[in-house]
Amino acid sequence: MAQKVMSLQNRKNQKRRFIFLFLLPTLICFFLFYFYSVVTIFLTSFAKWDYTNLNTPEFLGFDKLFENYRYVFKEYPFFTEALINSVRWAVIGVIIQVPLALSVAITLSKKLKGWKISRNLYIVPSIISSAAMGLIFLQIYNPNYGVVNQVIHLFNPSFKDSVLLTPGLNIAAMTGAYIFFAGASTIMILGQIFAIPEEVQEAAILDNITGWRKEW
Repeated sequence: MAQKVMSLQNRKNQKRRFIFLFLLPTLICFFLFYFYSVVTIFLTSFAKWDYTNLNTPEFLGFDKLFENYRYVFKEYPFFTEALINSVRWAVIGVIIQVPLALSVAITLSKKLKGWKISRNLYIVPSIISSAAMGLIFLQIYNPNYGVVNQVIHLFNPSFKDSVLLTPGLNIAAMTGAYIFFAGASTIMILGQIFAIPEEVQEAAILDNITGWRKEW
């Protein structure tokens, strides 16, 4: 009996090591190209250095710890507005993207006719690189021949500016582009829905639970 338990434990450990080996390249790339960069930039913000050369940054000292931050907010008034717009865009994007991804995932989980084709078409924008999507939306929002400006021009012939440079419209334009990446969130939610055991769903049906109560 003890030998069987040890054998089962060894298989579990072997499976865990196997999974870790697959995750290792991703973890290495994350720490090298993301985590390390974020930490370096954060520490550099508390140092004095000249970006025209690669000299070692000089720590400002605890008495002038936030000197760089004070300088940015004082000398560049537009920085505050840019920061507020970034936060606003992120909040609006999440508020719209998450419910949209959840709704689409629940609809796809019903496996209606043509759901696989719809799923693939919905995911395509998430597969395209950010640079390529940026070029696509640059053409869509082009002030001269972009689709968005042409539609706005139908209702307001005097409008000739770029939506990306128009206060109010620029946040909406960026949010619209951001929503196209909701496919990744949809796939994650859809995977979790499909991972729910059939017994749980059958129990919900027997308990006469329908609609949103069943989904939650």
